[in-house]
Amino acid sequence: MKTSAAKTALLVLFLFSSILFAQPYDNPEINREGCEPFHSVITPCADVQEAVSSRYLESERVKLLNGPWKFNMVESKSDIPSGVSKPSFNDSGWDKLPVPSNWQRHGYGLPVYSNHTIAVEPDEVGIYRRKCYLKPADIQSRRVMLAFGGARSALHAYVNGEEVGYAEGSYLPIKFDVTEELKPGYNNLTVIVYRRSDGIHLENFDHWRLSGLFRDVYLSMRPKTYIEDWRVYAAADGDWKVSAKLKNKSASKCSNLALNAMLFDESGKVVAAKKGIRIPEMSSGGEAQVQASAKLDSVKLWSDEKPNLYRTVVELVKDGLTLETIGCNTGFRTVSIEDSQLKLNGRAVEIRGVNRHEWDGEKAQAVEREDMLADVRLMKKNNINAVRTSHYPDDPRFYEICDELGIMVMDEAGLENHWRNHLEKDPEWLGSHMMRIKGVVERDKNHPSVVFWSLGNEFFHGPNVQKMYDWVLKKDPTRAVFNDGRGNKGNNQVGCPSYSNAAELSEAHKTLEQPGIAKEMAHCMGNSLGQLSDMWDLFRDPDYPRLQGGFIWDWIDQGWKMTENGRTFWDYGLRCGKTYQTHFCINGIVNPDRSVSAKLLQVKKAYQPVSVEAVNPEEGVFKIINRHRFTPLSEFEGRWKVEENGKLVSKGGLPALSAEQLQTEKVNVNLPDVEGEAFITFTFYRKSAVPAVPAGHKIAFEQIKINEGEKEKLKQSDFVKFENGTAQSSSLKLEIEKGLPASIVYNEKEILESPAKLSFWRAEIDNDTQNWGKTYEIYAEKWHKAGLPEVEFSFDKSSVLPDGRLSVKGTVGYEQNNYFKTRIIYGLSNSGKLYIDTSLEPLEDIKKFDMKGLPRVGWLMELDKSFVNAQWYGCGPQENYIDRSEAAPVGIYHKRVGEEEQTYINPQAYGNRTAVRWLKVMNSNQLGFTAKMFSPEDGVFEHAAFDFSAIPFREKQLKQATHTDQLESDGTVYLHLDRSHAGVGNMPKKRLPEHEVQVEPMNFAFTLNFFSD
Repeated sequence: MKTSAAKTALLVLFLFSSILFAQPYDNPEINREGCEPFHSVITPCADVQEAVSSRYLESERVKLLNGPWKFNMVESKSDIPSGVSKPSFNDSGWDKLPVPSNWQRHGYGLPVYSNHTIAVEPDEVGIYRRKCYLKPADIQSRRVMLAFGGARSALHAYVNGEEVGYAEGSYLPIKFDVTEELKPGYNNLTVIVYRRSDGIHLENFDHWRLSGLFRDVYLSMRPKTYIEDWRVYAAADGDWKVSAKLKNKSASKCSNLALNAMLFDESGKVVAAKKGIRIPEMSSGGEAQVQASAKLDSVKLWSDEKPNLYRTVVELVKDGLTLETIGCNTGFRTVSIEDSQLKLNGRAVEIRGVNRHEWDGEKAQAVEREDMLADVRLMKKNNINAVRTSHYPDDPRFYEICDELGIMVMDEAGLENHWRNHLEKDPEWLGSHMMRIKGVVERDKNHPSVVFWSLGNEFFHGPNVQKMYDWVLKKDPTRAVFNDGRGNKGNNQVGCPSYSNAAELSEAHKTLEQPGIAKEMAHCMGNSLGQLSDMWDLFRDPDYPRLQGGFIWDWIDQGWKMTENGRTFWDYGLRCGKTYQTHFCINGIVNPDRSVSAKLLQVKKAYQPVSVEAVNPEEGVFKIINRHRFTPLSEFEGRWKVEENGKLVSKGGLPALSAEQLQTEKVNVNLPDVEGEAFITFTFYRKSAVPAVPAGHKIAFEQIKINEGEKEKLKQSDFVKFENGTAQSSSLKLEIEKGLPASIVYNEKEILESPAKLSFWRAEIDNDTQNWGKTYEIYAEKWHKAGLPEVEFSFDKSSVLPDGRLSVKGTVGYEQNNYFKTRIIYGLSNSGKLYIDTSLEPLEDIKKFDMKGLPRVGWLMELDKSFVNAQWYGCGPQENYIDRSEAAPVGIYHKRVGEEEQTYINPQAYGNRTAVRWLKVMNSNQLGFTAKMFSPEDGVFEHAAFDFSAIPFREKQLKQATHTDQLESDGTVYLHLDRSHAGVGNMPKKRLPEHEVQVEPMNFAFTLNFFSD
């Protein structure tokens, strides 16, 4: 088959370069050979109507090559079979592999996860082959492009035995003109995908290092003269401009061409058109530029809240006949930086964002449109309005969805070395740097959802990066540019310190001269995301106008679904392959199956765009704050309810709301008379559906205490007298052995599986154990050196007090160390109520560890397996902690132990509830007890809130397990009643002092009131 002159020249160039380098995958100066230039997303269509309605690749002029391909993986490049690209090669013994996919997800090669280590992948090579049948009409008078949406990390492509080109840049589009290699009938396609190439030195992402053809593969049918690229500009003032670049690849000159540019509104009506634009005659191989523009008097603007879209269509006509049409979403909006704030359509925006990897626990990186749609719908329902495409350009369909549903996108170039090399200084690597920014900008430039460009993630600034920055500023001044390069010295339009707490952000604001938007605002690994509300209180403080939010790391847990011995679980590289940083990929706010987590609910609360403040709560006057930028409160319905001691006493609807965007309004509520502790809770619902959010969806709530109520005092009782460590009332018997409750029998039912004991430790959460931020040194290391998991109460002596109670004295310690001087007083009333009064005084042995705080202080009771029902009055219903409780309003809730929640992918402490006023634990026969806690106040014990968890596992089981399938429950209920429990924190920062369990003198009393209904 004939080869074009351009391809012959390319082959000569390749042969010359191979004198110095064996292959382009070893040559940093060769990134692409034979590829078409980068251009905006184009789906060629046959007519205008198709271009109006089509989405990405939805056209008869696109032939998808997705589906089963013949596949063979070899261990290294040296093992590639000779002649494998020839049509005659015998592949009859090969397996079939679906495209798109990662071959490791289908049992080939080694799955690898790494955060920052370069070149950890084996030198695997995947060879793909398939036949493609083409009718004569498919290729007659057409140019046919073979396109790949993405391939990691590099590929060579062959058609009918002829090499058509090479490409790297794993997440960028690849397109080859294969017209001359194709023929009518069956064509043989061979693609060799290299897991390792020089490109991976700039693709050191915190992600799974997988490979393969993980995005669409397709043929695109174009006329011989076609639209090679185009740019659509639509500003908030109604200015609409279209610029098209035409290419003539016919063998002769082309004349009598015209271009029609049309703008359609959402109803399909043409609202602007420029038709019959004459195109100068183009020589063979020639190009032409065409412009069209119009000024609309009135347009509906695009924003994350109001994603109003138009559709731009361009039609290429020759001699009155349509050659092809193309279309794209068009949103009229303006991005600007004014007064050191990022503004959309003239208004400073909140970036309520997440970082998003392309991931699915079963499909790995080969995510489908349904997965992307599920992501964005879930984001919108939880008040997330922005996504950073960490750390590479996403599938084009994702941007279409963000256009349509309203997500502001920071579109990131596929560049990261994690500060492991200085290729930013090396001239040989300039082309690779430039390819990555040009590819993403050229591809995505027409998407209104793209508000920022990002040069990449975690690298050094240098000459190569400076050229990237300068190029994108010149290429597209209509968007903001983020430069993560260390040492960029002002070459950045947005940004502020990542992973900072509120105090550090406050300090950073003093020197910020640009919009303060954190590329990674908070870290969500495991049981985490404390202090988020503190940060958002600061972002919304009018004294900090330049702080505008940021992106949470990250969206989805990158769990790898596995089933072994009949049990399904999520892995992180430890068992399915290899991990270079344990489970560091498990840091999402949603689970790998996109199920809702307590962390996501906390994000929704912190991000909510409506809030309420008390003005005069005694008179029922409250202020509603509308934080929307483009949406009035008239689109929402407000309701309120008042609960006293957890029980509903009154409810109603708010009057019609009217506050415009960024405004407030006062409302009056007719509050009922209450005597006990009372809260008013406001909730806000959408009146009508908007993209991704249905009518009736709750977008915000606020709970405000309106009455404190009188605190219950711990009353003196008539106690049963202890004799030989035993006290017994008519229904309850308590036995104390070695100073601890060994048996509690109520109505002849044993409550305990083993003796109750004091507890000071939890199975460390990720924020207790990481070297990053030295949280391990601050917390877990000291806890284990002190032996907190093994602390025991050492009995010293006991005595019966005059009122019949038993006073026990001793110490809590580990081995030869004494940590707390301890006194426990047990009392059993005639009515069957159990009192446990605990006093702890820290000794020098615990003080020498200089702990920032303890994990917890309280009692552990291992209960009979029948006690699986828990009801409480406190924060809920989902798990919550002292620094992550804002999304858990105070109320009365119920849970069934072991059924209502699961532990984390890497097992750790979970299931806590905080601010608990009372807790009921009972079996199916309604036999159980009510727990309350009292603390001394001016010498009098008053009712106080406590924490509890009731789970089916020991803390040591959680600590020892690496995956959830290793957790086996024998049915015992492990009930923790905690005087205090530490917050979860926000890695890599240590917890705030108010969220720690300080090593200090403590005195607290639990009462257990037994019942049988």
